Amino acid sequence: MKPVALSFFLFISSFVFGQDTILAPEQFIDWVLNYHPVIGQNERARSIAEAEIRRNRGSFDPVLSGSVQNKNFDQNEYYFLGGGALTVPTNFGPQFEMGYDQNRGDFLNPQNDLPDSGLWYLGVEVPLLQGLLTDERRTAVRIAESEQEITDQEIRQAVNELLYKAQKAYWEWSSSYAVWITRRNAEVTAFERYSNTIRSFEEGFKPAIDTLESSIQWQNRRLLRQEAQKTYVYAQLEASTFLWDSLGTPLILADSIRPVTLESMFYELTPEELALNIDSLQGIHPQWQAFGSQLDLLGFEQRLKKQGILPKANLRYDLLQDAQSLGNDGPAWDFGSNYWSLKVEIPIFLRTERFAANQARFKVEQTDLKRNESWNKTSNYWRGLRNELIVLTDQISQYSITVEGYLNLLQAESVLFFSGESSLFIVNSRELKWLEAQEKLIELRQKYRVKKAQWYLTGGLAPLQP
Repeated sequence: MKPVALSFFLFISSFVFGQDTILAPEQFIDWVLNYHPVIGQNERARSIAEAEIRRNRGSFDPVLSGSVQNKNFDQNEYYFLGGGALTVPTNFGPQFEMGYDQNRGDFLNPQNDLPDSGLWYLGVEVPLLQGLLTDERRTAVRIAESEQEITDQEIRQAVNELLYKAQKAYWEWSSSYAVWITRRNAEVTAFERYSNTIRSFEEGFKPAIDTLESSIQWQNRRLLRQEAQKTYVYAQLEASTFLWDSLGTPLILADSIRPVTLESMFYELTPEELALNIDSLQGIHPQWQAFGSQLDLLGFEQRLKKQGILPKANLRYDLLQDAQSLGNDGPAWDFGSNYWSLKVEIPIFLRTERFAANQARFKVEQTDLKRNESWNKTSNYWRGLRNELIVLTDQISQYSITVEGYLNLLQAESVLFFSGESSLFIVNSRELKWLEAQEKLIELRQKYRVKKAQWYLTGGLAPLQP
């Protein structure tokens, strides 16, 4: 069903037709995934991370530059220095540059003396040691890519946590509804028993004290029903906090919208779920993958810091071409006309650089230890939840039989009471035991549904299953 159609069906039809509408957990979760503000916030966070990558890649954009210097004094042109260049950085180290210079003047520095038509050059600058494998620009791009991966995993985790909270609210809503219906039926039964007792008293079959006791029982059941109804309204409003429309407007569940009954759900892990192993989930677990991306990020920083220990040795080589000799056939580069330079810097003590490299290494080791500790806790907690689900399956199965037994006792005792072979006190005791058992069964079923959603969340499984 389309989300818009679902919206109309869930929030409009109940008012038009005046009948209850069942909101299935799958529809509830789909609605949360489509319109909850957290989903939109996550998309913005992903866009910010992508923009950061593009910003850092911009440091490799070609740069067009130019400069002019001119000095005139006492009717003499001392010098004119002009030129322009196109610089092209690369993400593998070398930097290429193509440019043109033209200089003239009466007092021109001899080293700046060029042909009258100017001089073209085509050059490359290569870092031989420090900066050869990586540099600040390349590291910045890789760090931004790792940060985007971390953001993606954090978004996955945030969505899974949102779905878990939404499912928890849904099952609390369903549980409170089941308790409310149970107590409402008990109130109706108590009222019918009270009415029958009044009739039996009037016909001389029951003493007056039974009418008082049945009245008290009815009033107690009524109070319990009111408390359950109040709890149900709160749970319904809590579930509503997860529902928004496409315009970002919060929605309120109509009174005629009901959750599915807990009794209709399945309370046993499937063979596929029983076969799951937490260690096999590492490859898809957002927490584990986020730690991996964090280690990659720190690894890039560590390699950059290690580069700082190496001496700086930058080689620059330019081919030179007289502009007048270009002709119609284009440049004819003469490798004998060139310019080259080699600049070397060797720090004596390297205390700052060595400290930075060691610090980066310690951060990697610290994060790796933290990842292993976190995964160990996650693994054990996941296994504990799995075992709890298996135990809950047995408890629900066994307690369903117990509830059925209490109901049979209550029905038998009610028959005995109206045939004059039992007392209202015993009937009330039987009914209280049945109500307690019924609500305990509802609690176990709700606990199973919530624990299963938590189990999926802990294992990093998506989508979370209702």
